[in-house]
Amino acid sequence: MSMKKSRILSLIFLWWLSSTEILIAQNVSSLTVQLRDSITNNPLISGMVVQLSASDKSIAKSSINIQNGQFSLSIDTSKASKIYFSSSGYFGKSLTVSNLLRNKNALVVVLLTPINYTINEVKITAKKNHVDFVDDKIIYSVASDSLNRGRTGLEAMSNMPLIDVSADNKVMLRGGYDYKVVIDGRASGIANANVANFLKSIPANSIEKIEILLDPAYKYKQEGVNYVISIITNKKKWDSYYGSVSGQVNTVGYEVATSLQTKLNKIALVSNLNFSDNQMPTTNLIWENSYFKSNKIINRIYQEGTQINRNKFLNADIQFSYDIDSLNLINMSLSTSLPILKTENNYEIRTYDAQNTQVMPSYTSNISGKSVNGFIVGNIDYEKKLRYKKGTLSMSAQWFRRVNEVENQISIPQKNIFFENPVLGQSNEYTFQANLLTNLPKNTKLETGTKIISRYITSGDFENKLKFIDFHQQITTLYASVNFKLLKYLVRVGTQLDYTSENAQFSANTINSSYANLLPRFSISKSLPKNRSFSLVYNSSIRRPSVYQLNPGVNLSVPNFTSFGNPTLSPQYTHNLTFNYNTFFLKKILSSSLYYEQSRNSIDAIRLIAMDSVLSSTYANIGQSFKLGLN
Repeated sequence: MSMKKSRILSLIFLWWLSSTEILIAQNVSSLTVQLRDSITNNPLISGMVVQLSASDKSIAKSSINIQNGQFSLSIDTSKASKIYFSSSGYFGKSLTVSNLLRNKNALVVVLLTPINYTINEVKITAKKNHVDFVDDKIIYSVASDSLNRGRTGLEAMSNMPLIDVSADNKVMLRGGYDYKVVIDGRASGIANANVANFLKSIPANSIEKIEILLDPAYKYKQEGVNYVISIITNKKKWDSYYGSVSGQVNTVGYEVATSLQTKLNKIALVSNLNFSDNQMPTTNLIWENSYFKSNKIINRIYQEGTQINRNKFLNADIQFSYDIDSLNLINMSLSTSLPILKTENNYEIRTYDAQNTQVMPSYTSNISGKSVNGFIVGNIDYEKKLRYKKGTLSMSAQWFRRVNEVENQISIPQKNIFFENPVLGQSNEYTFQANLLTNLPKNTKLETGTKIISRYITSGDFENKLKFIDFHQQITTLYASVNFKLLKYLVRVGTQLDYTSENAQFSANTINSSYANLLPRFSISKSLPKNRSFSLVYNSSIRRPSVYQLNPGVNLSVPNFTSFGNPTLSPQYTHNLTFNYNTFFLKKILSSSLYYEQSRNSIDAIRLIAMDSVLSSTYANIGQSFKLGLN
């Protein structure tokens, strides 16, 4: 009897065990899943899966082992009610288990949206409802856009037409950085030091609107900028703090960076420090240049070798601004940069004729050296708003010092050539500018000002008391413009008078020259119905040859290649006519420009080849050039 009982119990246990295994197997489902980019539809290469209970509590979390864009997923249906999928750079997505298991035997595709694409979608929505074109300005009403609630100023800025905020928080206007930021009509040192950090540190609800001035005042043109970003706050008193410390180590070196930014009542302070040290791997170089005559190759120089670089870089800056009162503001800044480059190059040089026959014996060239190209710049700016809104007086001064130290050792054993080339270059530049903007009756504005630049540049082997360059240039500019309304058109007419004097002593040449130029400017713009606008802008400008384009000294640091300047160069004059048109098209912003540009005495690089197959590069006033384009 006991034997029968034991057999019966054994059968019952085996039946229970098998049924439990079947039940467990029934509670576990397997799927083949593929994560894809919702925009490009391309498979993603990595991701993370989290199984969640009904109360959103994590049950299991695992990285995805992806093969050919697909992976297998086992789900415990007795516990998990939702599955959360995520990948770096994408917004995560939760799906219920029941939805995933509907097509149990098919490939389940999960689409994840890129983070930066969602920002672009927000930008388009904001442009439609909150952007206006008024004469030569584009205005974005930040306060009226409900999407900006709880956002930072940088996120609000990304909604602005013509502005792009990159993944590393670089703010570009029309793809460049030739703009200046003003806060409530005043230049802001803290904003211009790092506009992205500044906007991240303030809430969007402290900004009333953002304006882009497409044709700013003469004052800003003198500073070398083409656009102005004007941020108008809602007059709330806000303080802000922003700080960061970052670092990275990679296969070639490391980098450390710190940033601190603060605004307390009337005082604003910003400071940045960055240092990096990178030992670059050996690079294989191939350089080939063919020379033509009557569209036929007559000579070809081929160089092949290796290059090793080590780069050290130190950058630091500090900026301070103080609101003396509601009418007076002062900004001060000090910045320095010290890049150090050590390099070692080894080349083999071969020369061929038109039939690809080597015409000269091969030889090797070894170049090693160090270069330091650092600078320090100090600025002080003062701005005063005249009482009763009569205008604004601004003054600024800048000191810019650059030091360029080069130590090269060059050897060509086959030609018994060995020499060192130590050069120390120094430059000091002093700039002063004063500008008065006066508000006249009938919405007329008169702008007058002056700018003075003095440059002193020296270069030579100072250890042996050899001076190669001694250059002094002074530029004095007087400018005036008037801005008024004429039959609903906004008209600006202005001109500037430049006087330039140059005194240069090179190793074998002397330059003493002076010249004056009158450079007119004109623009007309109008706002059109249905939120459209256009502008027609004419500008004339001058490009003076730099001291290095004028210096006739020969640079022999590269084998079979020499470079030198041209002391007879004249300034280049450019006339530019641009038609801008802004509108909405298919619910999106369309900003287009048609331009025509003509240059006289254009300064261009030219190349010459000597009988010994040595290539020479210099500069010349080629003649005239014309450009016609559409953006």
